[in-house]
Amino acid sequence: MPRHLQSLLASPRNCSNAGQTSPPPNANMAAANAQIGIATAAYYPNLTLSAQGGFESSALQSLMTWPSRFWSVGPSISETIFDAGLRRATVNQFVAVYNADVAAYRQTVLIAFQQVEDNLAAVRILSKQIQQQEQAVQSANNFSPSPKLVMKRAWTPSSTSSSLRPRS
Repeated sequence: MPRHLQSLLASPRNCSNAGQTSPPPNANMAAANAQIGIATAAYYPNLTLSAQGGFESSALQSLMTWPSRFWSVGPSISETIFDAGLRRATVNQFVAVYNADVAAYRQTVLIAFQQVEDNLAAVRILSKQIQQQEQAVQSANNFSPSPKLVMKRAWTPSSTSSSLRPRS
């Protein structure tokens, strides 16, 4: 394969499948990689910061006064202590999906390279056939007289009649 074609084929491309319902294979890999990150994040505790505010009073007439307002701010941390291996299984599941997507993408790329190589071979074979046909035409033109000359020699008009007769 010529060097310039190798570099063009190996250059990164946007694998968009316009008009198709399924996303391109590299998008599947990116989504699977993100799912691995999300599943791995489940190992860490959840931290929640919350704030509340409002008014509180036992009497309706003092509800909107300044001393009846309240507020609170506080963090909350939660962690699952025992999940019977659910997090690890989830991470392993998404790793398997990612590996399957990588294998599918690799297969897609290999098929694309095979098709390009097949078409380059076909171009090479067809161009060689064209050259051989052109050489055959050239050889035929060089070694045989033109069709007009052959017809001129084969038939001559008769001096006594207007019909054509073979020359002897």
